[in-house]
Amino acid sequence: MSQKSSADSIQRLKLETSPGLSEYARRWQADEPIPGLARKALFQEELSVRSGSAFRDEEFSRELLRRHQSLRASRASLANLEALADGAPCVITGQQPGLLGGPLYCAWKIAGAVGIANSLTRKLGRKVVPLYWCGADDSDFEEARAAWLWKADSGAVRAELSKDLARPGSMVGSLPGTAVAAVERNALSAMGAKSGGDLTRWMESADEAWDLGERTQALYLRLFGQDGLVTIDARSNRLRELGRELMLRYAHRSVEVAERAEERGRALQAAGFSVPLHSAATNSGLFRLREGLREKLEPEELVPACEAGDDLSPAVLLRPLLQDELLAPLAAVLGPSELHYHAQLAPAYELLGVEGAAPALRPQLTFFPESLPWPEDEKRQRALLEGGDGAREALGTLTVPPQWEEARSALNDSLAAALHAFEENLGDAARESKLARALRKLRETAERIEDSLAAQSLQRAGEEHPFVLLTPDLLGLRGTPQERAYATVVAWEWFGQDFSRYLQELGRRYVEDLEEGVAPFYLGRIRLETT
Repeated sequence: MSQKSSADSIQRLKLETSPGLSEYARRWQADEPIPGLARKALFQEELSVRSGSAFRDEEFSRELLRRHQSLRASRASLANLEALADGAPCVITGQQPGLLGGPLYCAWKIAGAVGIANSLTRKLGRKVVPLYWCGADDSDFEEARAAWLWKADSGAVRAELSKDLARPGSMVGSLPGTAVAAVERNALSAMGAKSGGDLTRWMESADEAWDLGERTQALYLRLFGQDGLVTIDARSNRLRELGRELMLRYAHRSVEVAERAEERGRALQAAGFSVPLHSAATNSGLFRLREGLREKLEPEELVPACEAGDDLSPAVLLRPLLQDELLAPLAAVLGPSELHYHAQLAPAYELLGVEGAAPALRPQLTFFPESLPWPEDEKRQRALLEGGDGAREALGTLTVPPQWEEARSALNDSLAAALHAFEENLGDAARESKLARALRKLRETAERIEDSLAAQSLQRAGEEHPFVLLTPDLLGLRGTPQERAYATVVAWEWFGQDFSRYLQELGRRYVEDLEEGVAPFYLGRIRLETT
């Protein structure tokens, strides 16, 4: 299946139609105290411009240069490494590495960071660099080990790594490149990726010595090469050494940080939000590293471990603070859940004296076939975006031919008039009579006719264009929206070299909407053709 699209096909959606969005993100733009605690003006007139101390460290700068060269980064990315060392500010986003680039929304997050960096470059009159934090030190193997792809004639295709590849506490980024490469090659073949296509060529050129973390970074360095993307590997030894002072500062105030974070969690709950970080996360923000495995420290172990010089790595509680302390991003492009827990971490920033980046809700984008009508009704829009049975039902109603719809409408009008006349003359005493029950069944039969008409119409459309019957699963798979269900390489295979330009336009639209205070949710109209 090929795809043709243009930047003009990106259209804005209303926040209310967007599925999979936390209550916190829905109320993010409202004038409420709790969401406002984590919000900071991004496009203010007097933006506080700063640069990351880590980039001025010669050892870390050399490490970044070696890694980017080994991953075959573009000249624009290498130039941006020099700019960072010279004091250029940055914009950051991040995600744990995943098979075949991880979910589609990873690309949307980076496109958002690129868009903000470009906008601030123009506004400030100096270079602002987009960063991708690759959370290769994460241990969520189940999230990283599998990915869904799309096959033209049969729909979703699953690719997964063997469960035997990871041990408890091991870092997902360190999964062996040979095993990852084999699975990715087979997955692209099963997807029907074009031989000699841009994506296939990249896969063939990728070094099997690259582990999952390195492969993910290399993929995005290629995709956003012309944008000068710089990647940060969370496994960096030097970065952890540079963060030791913050870790020690935190260890001495960990009890206070936990108490304030839990207090903020209760305030969130009282305001009608869920609590993103519970005591297991707030009590300890550090792991000890031993032979590549992470061991969560108990609260009483924090200070001794820091003072003993143990090899430590930040957990979810401390990771954003370490990013902001060492890299000093002006802005951070965050997902809905990340926005939520940043709100709970606001007291930790205050207690530890860390200046946080301005948070920005990431773009959300769903691809929808150009040949199918997009409904005006927001309820149907939401059903389509969620995919599955709800989308199948909504698609059925949208594909009903005009002549069928006219006949259905005439039947409904006539039936409604007849039923009304009967009911008017039944009287109260006869409302439970056999006649009344028969009339109710007649109304139910009319509703079943409408449902059957939609199903028949969808089947008829599918006979003409087979991809139509697969579209509900493309929009959302097993209750998971498209941008979370499918891997980034699906869109790359569809777009080819145009994918980078498409992402640039997404970033531009995204920044325009941020500046206007509009929720950044989009529909990408695509032309799908079975070839």
